[in-house]
Amino acid sequence: MSQVATVRGPVSTAELGPTYMHEHIFTLTADVQQNYPQEWGSEEARVADAAGRLRALAAQGIATIVDPTAVGLGRNIPRIQRVAEQVPELNIIVATGLYTYDSVPFEARADTLVEMCRRGYAGSMVLSQDASCYIDWIDPGVLPFLAQWHYLHIGDEVLPYVRGRGVTDDEITTMLVENPRRFFDDRPGL
Repeated sequence: MSQVATVRGPVSTAELGPTYMHEHIFTLTADVQQNYPQEWGSEEARVADAAGRLRALAAQGIATIVDPTAVGLGRNIPRIQRVAEQVPELNIIVATGLYTYDSVPFEARADTLVEMCRRGYAGSMVLSQDASCYIDWIDPGVLPFLAQWHYLHIGDEVLPYVRGRGVTDDEITTMLVENPRRFFDDRPGL
């Protein structure tokens, strides 16, 4: 098996387990940080809060997340390493990527997943929530109103929804375990 670099060091792709392929731990913008530094508050409090949220995710059975926070969205690997030290049961792979936002309703997205599985595409898909522990451009008081935007959404809501519409546990394992492992196996030294 290949190995993939995590913020705590290399891990065999065979040990990745259930993997969310696109999650942000912190999303920050330079302009907000520069003009409203009080919004961030205590660095250690933010790190501890993120560690608590990620422990809850790991307790739900997720073993690995990929954080594609790109430059310009607050990429800070030493900060992520401090979080990872507090959550040794979770592998965190950092990568870069582009972020796009789409407001498609939950049922429409979940029904698309069901249909894609029905058509035989489970072997080509991965699942992820694209959540973040902290985003500096969203008022923390608004987050409770974004009821489906958190790390536990897939396990608590999406998987029961799609299982109820015929997606099998084997297909879910393929999307959460087999496909991420294959992705990293095909890219040795990533």
